[in-house]
Amino acid sequence: YTFESNYRELLKSIQNHFQLRIGGQLGDWNNKQPLHNYLTEVTRLLHNFLASAKTLVDHTRHFVKNTYGEKSTPHREYSAEVKRRFEGSSINKFTLDLRTYMTHISMPFIGSVMGGSKAVGRDFFTLQLDIHKMAEAGRWSTMAREYIQRCGGKVDLELYLVEYYKLIWEFYTW
Repeated sequence: YTFESNYRELLKSIQNHFQLRIGGQLGDWNNKQPLHNYLTEVTRLLHNFLASAKTLVDHTRHFVKNTYGEKSTPHREYSAEVKRRFEGSSINKFTLDLRTYMTHISMPFIGSVMGGSKAVGRDFFTLQLDIHKMAEAGRWSTMAREYIQRCGGKVDLELYLVEYYKLIWEFYTW
């Protein structure tokens, strides 16, 4: 419930970004406070989402271990599925590194980025994580850097969120 709710809240807030920008509700060059307030809220929601993802992982691991025992067939199947789905996942490693950064180093800078003149729909305004600023202060694992590279060095917050949620959802509905 907590993970799902945090996902839905963050996704809704991100998806509102386009409408807020088009409607002029996020200020302008002379009044940046509305955009600052909005991005602060998105950052809070991202923190809650990442914390709830880690909580879900820890609680599930604890439940399986204590309910079935470490030597049971369900525990072995669970462990094998975790290994299969997550150990080689660059988005999973990116998520772990991002959570570590947010809880132990600093909050990330999230930018409201305007697409080029050919951008349409959601691509006209996107929210992106400032990876370069985070890289200066923290250390990305090799697999997290692979994910960043796959994203072209710019992590679109909505695309990241949906992809990571799908990875988790597919695991928990397996």
